Amino acid sequence: MLLLTFFSAVMLSESQPIPTDNPVATLYGNGSYHWTSQINWTNVVAVRDFGGDLVKAQAALVKSGGGVLFLSASKYTLTENFGLASNVVLRGVPAPGVAKKGTEKGNLDPTTVLSCPDRKHIGILNLNGTNLGLVNIKLDGCAVMLWPTLAPQKWSMKDYWYEATSIVSMGSNKLVLGCVVQNVNLDSSNPDAPSDGWPWSFSTAIAVYSDENALVANNLLPPATLKATMKLSSGESVPYPYDNRYGIDVNKVLLGGAFGHLVPGATPGHCTDAKMFPWSFRNGLVIRDNYVFGNGRVGISFSGGGDGKTIGSGTQVISNHVEHEKSGIFYGFSPSHSPHGSDTNENRGYDQSGSENNVTLNTGHIYRQQLYNQKYETVDGEGILVQCTNGNNQYRNLWDRNDLSGGGSGYIAYYGVDIVQDCVITNNRVNPDQSIGLMNSKTTQAKGLQCHGNTPKANCNPTRLATISDVFAGVRTAPGCKSSFAKSGVFHITNPGLNAVQLLLCTRYDNVSSTCAPEAVVACDSSFMALIDANVSRVKYYNVSSDSTQAYAFAFWATQVLSYHELESVPRTMWLSVPP
Repeated sequence: MLLLTFFSAVMLSESQPIPTDNPVATLYGNGSYHWTSQINWTNVVAVRDFGGDLVKAQAALVKSGGGVLFLSASKYTLTENFGLASNVVLRGVPAPGVAKKGTEKGNLDPTTVLSCPDRKHIGILNLNGTNLGLVNIKLDGCAVMLWPTLAPQKWSMKDYWYEATSIVSMGSNKLVLGCVVQNVNLDSSNPDAPSDGWPWSFSTAIAVYSDENALVANNLLPPATLKATMKLSSGESVPYPYDNRYGIDVNKVLLGGAFGHLVPGATPGHCTDAKMFPWSFRNGLVIRDNYVFGNGRVGISFSGGGDGKTIGSGTQVISNHVEHEKSGIFYGFSPSHSPHGSDTNENRGYDQSGSENNVTLNTGHIYRQQLYNQKYETVDGEGILVQCTNGNNQYRNLWDRNDLSGGGSGYIAYYGVDIVQDCVITNNRVNPDQSIGLMNSKTTQAKGLQCHGNTPKANCNPTRLATISDVFAGVRTAPGCKSSFAKSGVFHITNPGLNAVQLLLCTRYDNVSSTCAPEAVVACDSSFMALIDANVSRVKYYNVSSDSTQAYAFAFWATQVLSYHELESVPRTMWLSVPP
């Protein structure tokens, strides 16, 4: 069903010339992205000729064979999604600026403006279309949703992540060029429920899904200009995080639910060569020259595939910049969820699935967020990431000359991928305390890798991680109890891996009201924290003692000190048994 659109405009000028050029060829040269020549750039319908009625103007354009729906330098207001038709490009007045200048946001400032209601995540919507897009539009609160058709329901906010069981089609030949998108979010942590004033986890500024060919280029996603508040469960008001949303998403985020249904045995951390899920391996996708600001989630998410034999022949992710808010605060996912140390808000620069992708000359300043009223930060914080939860092993990727230094995090990693083969990891840079290369012990096959010129040096061999072994402790048993109580102990620790390992001692005490009560409290004392250096082949000793007769077990919280991912060999809350 076509969603009704209510459209109003305030005309500023009627004397502007109407462009008829191919803007992609104008920006990148004739012959670039040849599929854009299938759009009828010379067949133009001006919305002003229909009194500002966008719906009537588009109907006339479609009837004449499709082409360009031109919006003059005006401010237009949408109160419902506008259903963009196939063979229609919504185009504003040409904007000569650029989205980014080095690692700074550029001067791109289109004079054609679409405005949408605050935090309603409405905007330009198309399902499964072809030869369509947006050029030189400023979208204030309006999302770009060039989405696939999923099943069982054709469309709803919830179905795209929670309910979709299959993918019908994604369309082709989609373009988002020279646009500014800001203030996009949805004020409901559950889009099927009434607003609770909290951001939806899958709000996205620009989402483009295509079975073949897409260009998302020279777009600026600057910091939000609006301000609002949301309430914690305590009733306290805190700032609403407008930019806690996905930035640019091409063929990735919205496919997650269907992937879980369509790939046999798909589970988090289970790698496959998932050609049975071909939507992650589409050809002809390009993301370039964009500037993305965010304070959570992922700057640029993408999948794609190449010709099956050539390194870097898949999705082209070139010369983008992702800027994360410095000193950001994470308040949780909903009013009922207080943030804690294991929470992830991703805080990720570039997130990849598929294979044979070319990630080159990108930059980013990546920061994790402080958990509200806690001393811990959110986990993750990768600069460039591909991980096994994306569903496929990795072949023939090219990651070259990316600079993710200058922020507080930003490591570049293949995380937990079983097979990494014939990939290039060259000339990349991160902060000295960050890492590049293979991370996590799940990589069992790494061959044909080219790794050189990285700063610091990349690890391109399967990484062994720290282990704790040889538990020794003096013990005594409390009267009337079967539990054993540790008096002191020595834990033998080795760390042959690439990353330093941080250990946090936690002591568990019986409920003080009963010697052997089933309930217990856990105290983690930061004064017991120890740092085990990377690449330590000798055994290190960490001594533990306790004067409490009620302390009956010790646990070590072992993490990579930079990424805070759990080490595979030491679960984050493992209680070490102490025999009587």
